[in-house]
Amino acid sequence: MMALLDDVNSTDLVGAIRLGCRAMESVFNADDPRGVAFFDAVVRPLPRLAFSPVHSEAHVPGRHLNGLLAAEGLAGVEVDEDAVRRHRAALLFSYSGDVPLPLNRERVDGPLAHFCQHNVREGFHGLAALIRWRADDEALALAIRSIDFISGHWQAPDIWSVPISPRDCQALTLVQGLGRAIGPLVKVWQAAGHEPAIDLARRIADAVIDAFPPDGAFRSDVLGTHTHSITSTLASLASLGDAQADRALLDRVRAFYGNGLWRIRDELGWAVETTVPGASPDKGEGNASGDIVETGLILGRHGDPSADDDVERIVRAHLLPSQLRDVSWIPGSAGTDDGTRDVARRLHGAFGFAAPYGHDPLGLETIKFNLDIVGGVIASLAEVAAAAVGSTGVGADVRFLFDLERDGVRIRSPYGAGETVEVTAAGGVALRVRLPGWSATPGWHAVDAGPIRLVTPLPTTELRLRHRTRSIHARLRGDQIVAMEDVGARLRFFPAMR
Repeated sequence: MMALLDDVNSTDLVGAIRLGCRAMESVFNADDPRGVAFFDAVVRPLPRLAFSPVHSEAHVPGRHLNGLLAAEGLAGVEVDEDAVRRHRAALLFSYSGDVPLPLNRERVDGPLAHFCQHNVREGFHGLAALIRWRADDEALALAIRSIDFISGHWQAPDIWSVPISPRDCQALTLVQGLGRAIGPLVKVWQAAGHEPAIDLARRIADAVIDAFPPDGAFRSDVLGTHTHSITSTLASLASLGDAQADRALLDRVRAFYGNGLWRIRDELGWAVETTVPGASPDKGEGNASGDIVETGLILGRHGDPSADDDVERIVRAHLLPSQLRDVSWIPGSAGTDDGTRDVARRLHGAFGFAAPYGHDPLGLETIKFNLDIVGGVIASLAEVAAAAVGSTGVGADVRFLFDLERDGVRIRSPYGAGETVEVTAAGGVALRVRLPGWSATPGWHAVDAGPIRLVTPLPTTELRLRHRTRSIHARLRGDQIVAMEDVGARLRFFPAMR
């Protein structure tokens, strides 16, 4: 059995973000007259990148702009400005049809044809990123037009006065449609102060809130089967509750986070791709785990230390190991068109539909790394990098133990041989460091003037990951997986249990 161990680094958060950005800068379709990035990315049985008649220009540019510009603005990663320009052009093209909504072509040489409400989130993600990080007046004007249009053409519970196509999109629940867009609307409001954005976010939240009942139960009848829609709507509600200091809304989020969410996730934050009966129980989706991270960041900021512990474990034990770093196992490309050229290199740094144990979920013939997912995960990791170090006015707080340098603060994680956290800061300012719940001394540790050095022995613990058809035994050192049960899969992330 092949194990992908050599290039997995569970402490280099910024390095993972940088690598993901390179993937988003490498996947434009040279055979597309408009040069829009590919959506589909298959590596088995035959490597191929492909156009989507529903999600290419309506979905991918917004995700990639959100990821690239968050990486730059929140994690300090240099991005390719030409790639930003090309994704921006694709995003604006998607809004250039008869209505100010993200539309998609049926074929790569055709006109804009499809409106799927599932893509509204991605459109606002891209526009919000351009407004915030590039002060883009054209993006702001387009966001305002789109918000005004939706406000006049959508009403609760989920009625549109514009045609939705293709047919599959007509059957989507509110959670799978506009519910996902609440968070990006909050971002538009935060970046531009445009009050109708937050008003529309609240209208949608009021319509979707019963999908997340006070007891946190999992209501499959209204949530739908697409897990990323569930988690992105949950993260959206968290961002709205955070922005409006709405304790009741945050309580709803907290209840689902602690209850219903466990129907679709495991102890490492891995989340199943779909709840459709008979679907693969081991096929996950990286950006659903990213949504859980973003939700946990908000709950942790509002006083829940277990949510912060959850965030660090998800990133260290699942997201970073699941990044596509070793591409040596991907077959060579035929090279007959751009979608089949140099696929392995272009996907280096992507995220996809991994199992908790590796890239190859048991029972699947196809392995994919669809290109919207890398944008979602990188945006979430950038939020973690930003939250890892916070200014207190008189010093700095270190919330997560990843190796990084930010705002004059340098963190070295305890995952080396010395099992010691070291934090230094320019000017010897006051420092506080949060140690996770597994530590012998969890909580915040402070010094009046840095540096700070904390010995933190990493305990070895055993976990049984709860899955639909099996439990999977894992061994951790702190939050880092050091071994996992061999379930007979190829392309494993971790050594087998002994």
